[in-house]
Amino acid sequence: MTNKAAQITAKPGQGDPSVAILLATYNSQRFLRAQLDSIEAQQHKNWTMFASDNGSSDATLDILGEYRSRWGGAKLSILKGPGT
Repeated sequence: MTNKAAQITAKPGQGDPSVAILLATYNSQRFLRAQLDSIEAQQHKNWTMFASDNGSSDATLDILGEYRSRWGGAKLSILKGPGT
């Protein structure tokens, strides 16, 4: 079985299409690891995530930093909002 979405959006010879994931966070430490682990476990691996944080006072930024170190800066970019 083939993936029709991939057939439509992928350019010839490039394989899976690239996916951009946008994640807005604010004091999200309670659920953030489960979200990031779920994304990492997906079969589709051609993705980049942009995580925006607006002044979290919990460990949200620490967790994002941990995953950025693990995945690399090209895979996860952390954008800090005006409240940070």
